Amino acid sequence: MKCPALAIAACLACVTPDRAGAQWMTPMNVRLDVATNADVPSLNAPRVAGQILGGTLATPVSFVIGGFATRTVARFLGVGDDMASRLAHVGGWSAAALGTAAVPPLAGRQKGIHGSYSAAVGGAVVGGLLSWGIVKLFDDDGESPDFRCHTLCTVAGLAVFVLPSVGATVAWNASRERR
Repeated sequence: MKCPALAIAACLACVTPDRAGAQWMTPMNVRLDVATNADVPSLNAPRVAGQILGGTLATPVSFVIGGFATRTVARFLGVGDDMASRLAHVGGWSAAALGTAAVPPLAGRQKGIHGSYSAAVGGAVVGGLLSWGIVKLFDDDGESPDFRCHTLCTVAGLAVFVLPSVGATVAWNASRERR
């Protein structure tokens, strides 16, 4: 069994707020400025929860629709079944990132407040990569006959489904500004 506690601690230590709270520090002391626009209304819990829940639901739906559409187009263009299947995975994951990122702007819409859809897509991709890392971390490849992690695996499984949406929501909300 791999060391999940060490990996989780490393992820939590990646980005931490500095004393001012308006900037974030990475392990290499690179400052990431977070917009502190006083004109932008503060976030409320129900809106953020709706963004995360909606994105979490949109991820698998977008994956299936994107994968099916890509495979259908590939077969229509005469691509073989093996290659069409590979293309369907690319189309599915691409559609999942785009669909997940579409929810925060829709659920977080406020009059005069705009955020960056590109930032939301980037956040969804980062969350997806973290999910992939968690899957690889907890992947039991049959080498350990008594691979049991119960609660930790349950939490990790939930994180795998929620992280792309959390990434998209955090990135979009961090990019909000009044226009």
